Amino acid sequence: ALTAAEGSLEPEELEALSGVWKAELRLDDGDRTLTWRLAASGRVRGLDENEEGVWWADSAPTESAQQRVTVSLRVRDWTILAVGERTGLRCTQLGGAVLEGAEDPCHVGECDLTLALADIGSDGL
Repeated sequence: ALTAAEGSLEPEELEALSGVWKAELRLDDGDRTLTWRLAASGRVRGLDENEEGVWWADSAPTESAQQRVTVSLRVRDWTILAVGERTGLRCTQLGGAVLEGAEDPCHVGECDLTLALADIGSDGL
């Protein structure tokens, strides 16, 4: 099983990204809006449907004062690769691609993720 440890972020950075995220998916077979809670532990729980998954993240400096953060989620048969910019630890907007399939993933759409409610403290999922 994958965990947040696969990414390069420190625990406090993962906590800053954890919370309730609204995912707007523009998929080949239609648009969907889902809500997921990302826990600092690396777990994902769907709030619209009873689904679970994992997430991890990495960051890299940019030319400006911001840092680029890449968040990867694995939920259902999807792998979501989303990128955003952060100043400090928090990032509230991500955008990227949706891939489907574990063995030979194929591109099935695009996504936008927006932080709707940041987690404060507790990581009880």
